[in-house]
Order: sequence, then C-alpha cells, then structure tokens
Amino acid sequence: MSTEQPAGSSGGAAAAASKKHTRSRGRAKKARDPYESAHGVVPFELFRGRPWTRAKDLGEAMAGRHVLLFGCVHSVRLLSRTAAVLVLLSGSSTVICRVVAGAGEGVTTRTVRFAVTLPRQTAVDVEGVVSLPESGRRLPTSQQVEIQVTKLHSIGPPTKRQDATPRTQVELDD
Repeated sequence: MSTEQPAGSSGGAAAAASKKHTRSRGRAKKARDPYESAHGVVPFELFRGRPWTRAKDLGEAMAGRHVLLFGCVHSVRLLSRTAAVLVLLSGSSTVICRVVAGAGEGVTTRTVRFAVTLPRQTAVDVEGVVSLPESGRRLPTSQQVEIQVTKLHSIGPPTKRQDATPRTQVELDD
C-alpha cells in the first residue's frame, strides 16, 4: 500500500499557507522607488531636489517637450472612465493637465482614479509632455498649453515630525 497522495488532496491548507507566506515575504524584501510607478504618494524626503519647470515658462515653443511640474490641485474633473482633467496651480499660473489612460507610458485607469480622488490644494508632482490645444480653442487658464500626464504623484507628509514640535518660550526669545 502506498502512502503517496494525489497532488490536490490533503495537506492543501498547509501548502497554501506556506505559499502565501513565501509570497508576502518576497514582496517585503523588494525595495521600490516611489517615482517608479505612474501614480502614488511620495514621502516628503524624496520630493526635494527635482528639476521642475516653472509653469509661467510654459509656452507654444515648448510643445512636444517632456516637463516636470510642481504645484497644488486647483480642481479636478472626471471626463470618462479613462480620462480626467486636473487644473494645476503653480505660483500664480494655472495649467491644464490631462490624465488619459492608455495615452501615455504607464498611465492606467487607476492613475485616472487616483487623480480624481486628489482633494483641492494637494501638493502634486506632475510629469508629462507639453501639447498645444486643438486649433482655435482658447484655454481658460493662464498658460495656453496642456500637459499630457505620464506620471502623477502627491507629496506625503514628512516621516519625522521634528519641525512640528512645539517650542518653548526660551527657544523663541533666543
């Protein structure tokens, strides 16, 4: 009499538990760059030192160029399941950023949903390509170009709250 069992019988729960444990352990070891994905929240520490383009410097001459912008969400509007429009306020300039799934490298419907869930005045980091609007159409923003978004990241709070600690009266007087 053989003690071997068919592949799918008894011991399946233990095998499933060990597989699940192995998979989660593998994910935990993998270090990821938050800017690698097309969207998400980036820690404040990784946010500094990026070469941003000023929104006021955008113009027709920059059409087709890849840019990196920083600003706050002024408004967001969902156009369809695969497209959204985000108005970015950067300094005193506003720029329309179009998030279209499938149009850019890595932009998915999840990226569109992420854009729509951003509350007003959220600090964001937008990467994209400068494009001109359809001929004869005037944009209701200060810049007459659009950004076709390839990556969209919101800036998370700092992990260490040293700056937020209350100061004593002696420290303020010095």
